[in-house]
Amino acid sequence: MYQRFAPADIEIGKPLGLTPHGDWDPATEYWGEPGEPIHALCQTVIAAGARPSFEMEQVIPGADEDDWDSEPIIAAADLHHARHHREAIRILEDALAIDKRCIDARSHLGLVAFNTRGPGPAAELYQTGVAFAETSLPASFGGVLPWGWTDNRPFLRCLHGLALCAWRQRRWNEAEAMFIARVWLDPSGAFNDLACLEPVRARQRWTKASRSSGAVSRSNGRSDCVRTNSDPIAGQAMDNYANAGRRASHRSSVAVPAMRRSS
Repeated sequence: MYQRFAPADIEIGKPLGLTPHGDWDPATEYWGEPGEPIHALCQTVIAAGARPSFEMEQVIPGADEDDWDSEPIIAAADLHHARHHREAIRILEDALAIDKRCIDARSHLGLVAFNTRGPGPAAELYQTGVAFAETSLPASFGGVLPWGWTDNRPFLRCLHGLALCAWRQRRWNEAEAMFIARVWLDPSGAFNDLACLEPVRARQRWTKASRSSGAVSRSNGRSDCVRTNSDPIAGQAMDNYANAGRRASHRSSVAVPAMRRSS
């Protein structure tokens, strides 16, 4: 069962919907070549067997379904990359003023704060995004929210970001619990979280040097769940921005799995 990490008394109005997509079956996922080690947490997830998978509703105020490049999240991402942080923040806050359930705006505000103001302000933003998502989950949720279903990504980003803040603040037990929960929610796409687990468990402080170790691309066509050397900070930035809002090609009835054997 998913462990919750945000206050439960938040008022969100209409909860976000959950669309069922059958079972997520670890037997059909790619866990590495024969003989390659599988992370112990992944082994536990595999042993748990198949679980129901879902896609969480995503609210994007101001988005034009006929022109996804005009989406405000993309505009804010571009501005943040160009170091126009105030303009990016304004766009994201405007989106929240229209609909406070826009979790993706909170995930991007969290990353701006993480990069410019530190983990304290960032954690507040990430936690609010997590709270909105958790309030929309059933009380005893034990399913999977795969990264391959695009609309799950804002919640997964917020949870990962909140865990990074806990790590940076040396709240070791909280960080470990969040990274573990992130893996259980998205076993096939949580390679950055697995990479974070080892230094957190070893009580290694987060440092800015973490950014320079080299991000792992999600577009390389193969799994990195068995690895433990991906860059969690650069990976979070890549997930939030390089892939932010590029949803047009994913708005179909077919999911794009995050982990499949490359051809």
